Amino acid sequence: MLELLFLLLPIAAFYGYYMGSHSSKQEIENNKSQHIRSFMKGINYFLSRDKDRAVDALISYYDSKVEHTFEECMTLASLFREKGELDRAIKFHKKIIEDSSTTPEERSYALLELATDFKRAGLLSNAEEILLELITYNSQKKRAVSSLVLLYQQEREWMKAISIVESYKKILEGDLVVNQGQFYCELATEHFSRANYSEAENLFKKALVVHPKCVRAMLNLAKIEIEKKRFDKVVSYLDQIINTDVVMSGLVVKILNKACEAILPANEIKQRKLNILKNWLDKAMSVPIVLELCNVLEDVEGLAKADEFIIRIAKSYPNIDVFSRMLKMSMVDLDAKSIERIGIIRDLIEHYKNQTPRFVCHRCGFETKMLFWQCPGCRRWESLKPANSMGIIEKKITSNPNSESK
Repeated sequence: MLELLFLLLPIAAFYGYYMGSHSSKQEIENNKSQHIRSFMKGINYFLSRDKDRAVDALISYYDSKVEHTFEECMTLASLFREKGELDRAIKFHKKIIEDSSTTPEERSYALLELATDFKRAGLLSNAEEILLELITYNSQKKRAVSSLVLLYQQEREWMKAISIVESYKKILEGDLVVNQGQFYCELATEHFSRANYSEAENLFKKALVVHPKCVRAMLNLAKIEIEKKRFDKVVSYLDQIINTDVVMSGLVVKILNKACEAILPANEIKQRKLNILKNWLDKAMSVPIVLELCNVLEDVEGLAKADEFIIRIAKSYPNIDVFSRMLKMSMVDLDAKSIERIGIIRDLIEHYKNQTPRFVCHRCGFETKMLFWQCPGCRRWESLKPANSMGIIEKKITSNPNSESK
């Protein structure tokens, strides 16, 4: 009996080993299965546009005990940042950077992401320190320079931003070079607001050197020329805007009116303005120019000429602002009931216009009633343009619409 017991011991030991091994394999399989399910959940949530649940599911996948590649580790850190767990994102990126197996290329990429973590957390000086280090490397240099410019823009450190763009202009995209013109404009605006016109003029001109189509600089240089009482210079800058970006003609007309009132003798204003507006209309069919020209025509050549002009424009280039102006002019010599009816129509049009944004960002669609040189939505410079009802009439001129008015 004792001999039989000794014979059964190896069998029992083998059975125990087999069962333990089988249990361990089963556990690994279960973990792997759970791991895959977490990944597939995350993908499905992304496909169904459930962003928050997708991030949670993918963190569950990447944060498991399974060993990950560098790319997976970076993804996990980015997911933490997306979820708002910035402290975990920062720790994860630092761990990757300090890992001895991380290659120089991978370290540069991780540093760039760490700088993004710091920016998101509001630790801008930490982000700046990393980016200043990164721009000395060849790896990730372009992205680091772009990020550093955006950081200085966020801090309104305009001279630092300009310096970086100047130093690395050869590797930057066109947008950032255009932004340099806006950085000069920001500095110039500060001086302009303090009536330091000489320094403001110098900076606005620098903006035009780096960005020759900078409408903002031209507009403000025209305003400075109004302060200097130099009417021809004002018109010269306004001409440049009409030639560069006619959709901004609404701003141009306002400055022309201001210049006429501030500089010209009263007996010269109407005729000078009439000649300038006709010249601009020859270049582009812009609604603000049409409306202002109609006003001046009425003053200089009479209601009949102005009425004839606005009707011709309305027939050829339908526009709600032109239509409203035509209705106003048609109210002359009507009976009281007709005037009341047309007045109601004009009130409805004005109500509609008041509900419509004056400016729209052509990048992100942000809508506003006032002009921002940098879109509050997407933070792009010069992306806000007048909405269609306030902008250029898009049809090409087949014949000169003011030829009979000359």
